[in-house]
Amino acid sequence: MKNSFNKTSKKFGCIFFMLSLFFSCSTRTTDFENDSKSFIASIKAFQHSSEMIRECKDFDYQTNMSKYKLIIEEMNKGIELSHNVRDEFLDEVNPELKFQYRNNLVKSQEIFIQNIGEIIKTGNSSYTDNEKANQLLNTYIAFETPIKEELFDDAYDLRKITLLGRVVSIFKINIEERSYMRMFVRLLISNVLAILIFSVFSVIIMIPLLLIGVLDKKLPKKIVSIFSVPALVLVFVCQFYFWMLWASYCSIVVFKFIENPNSEHHWLYYLTGFFAVSAPIALLSNKEEGSLENVNEKKRNRWVTGLVSFSSVVIYIILTIYPELMEYKFISWFNNLIL
Repeated sequence: MKNSFNKTSKKFGCIFFMLSLFFSCSTRTTDFENDSKSFIASIKAFQHSSEMIRECKDFDYQTNMSKYKLIIEEMNKGIELSHNVRDEFLDEVNPELKFQYRNNLVKSQEIFIQNIGEIIKTGNSSYTDNEKANQLLNTYIAFETPIKEELFDDAYDLRKITLLGRVVSIFKINIEERSYMRMFVRLLISNVLAILIFSVFSVIIMIPLLLIGVLDKKLPKKIVSIFSVPALVLVFVCQFYFWMLWASYCSIVVFKFIENPNSEHHWLYYLTGFFAVSAPIALLSNKEEGSLENVNEKKRNRWVTGLVSFSSVVIYIILTIYPELMEYKFISWFNNLIL
């Protein structure tokens, strides 16, 4: 029991080390929490200032001087918050958001501040500047309105990034940074992680069989048989599903890196993905076979491993030929999480 615990501890230790390595290999900062908070707060500040401007339109300057000052404070607050929002975050939420947010929304608020400052000083404002500010603001609103719900959902989701999300999001690198060597290194590290995670995963899914083994002598054989069959099926299904996700992951990694317009020799990418699919299965099989002494058990292990490896490779080939299959939810949830 102590040896088993030590082995499991070592596996978790290795996983932690590999995750740390993932962090060190990351080409981008993945903590979007502050960006998201600042982005949402700035939008709210701009919306509040717009509401106050509408309330002031029907009144003269003298009765609304205090409100004009509050409007400037609110706009300045939004602009200050916008400085805390990184371009990287805006690009992640929506490819057009950076331009719309900075060049239209924030710029319109800066012009409004100048105009309101003129009102406070002289009692008049520039009609031309007012028109320009309104035009910029309306352009941003036209962009935001059709996708408002999706836009803020994405921004809020990035705000809730967990440790797992931070680890796996390093795969989300810019298209121009995707090269064959980067893909090779990522698949290499992913292979090691897959082996370690599957080792721990196997222990977890084997718990029902271990419990049945403990109760074997205490319960009638018929009852043990009744529970053993579904337990074995569960183990097989879980393992098959794990390697199916692994095959789909390798497929989508290849596709992601081939997206780079400067990538060449695509056959090499596909071939690397092909070997990446079967490599961890072969390594795990060799390790397990080394611990077996019975010749029949070794043969059975080779047969099972061959079946799993063949199935994974077939799935990989099918997914590379028909990538639309990866859009099904039982596969896409994992790829959406990782990539």
